[in-house]
Amino acid sequence: FLHRTHEDRRFQASKNAVKRLLAFEKKSSYKPILVEEPFEIKVGDVTLSGRFDRVDQRKGRGIIIDYKSTEVDDQDIADKKARDSHQLTIYAMAYRERFGELPESTQLHFVDTGLIGSAEKPEKDIAKGEKLIARVAEGIRAQNFTPTPSSFKCGMCDYRGACPDRAG
Repeated sequence: FLHRTHEDRRFQASKNAVKRLLAFEKKSSYKPILVEEPFEIKVGDVTLSGRFDRVDQRKGRGIIIDYKSTEVDDQDIADKKARDSHQLTIYAMAYRERFGELPESTQLHFVDTGLIGSAEKPEKDIAKGEKLIARVAEGIRAQNFTPTPSSFKCGMCDYRGACPDRAG
């Protein structure tokens, strides 16, 4: 924490987030089928492992939920983050491998604000994700670690204050 007041504000925000989450869950008709469930998938010659925060089932179809502590307070931004999320694409791949179909939707639950960003991950997104994974793996194998700054990436990076290549 930056200072005592910051710590107190974050503690209160955490308490509010838990209250909001409990209220949401009491009203929800979703049924969790997986919580903190590990997965491992092969994409080409690359093995990816991860962990679902939560997968719910509604009318027989899955909804992948990933919790975020990022403060997002605009619905359009929340939905864009879900649409653009490579992480959710990988989760959809893992869901498809386990259940034989793509999930109904993927969601980012922003616990600080209560907003939910939603996105479908159709086959075209899965194909783009597989190409990205292959390209990243190729770069790692070639030891190509050339920075690719962007305001989005740099805005989320813990090292933005010290990085000479940062954008924005």
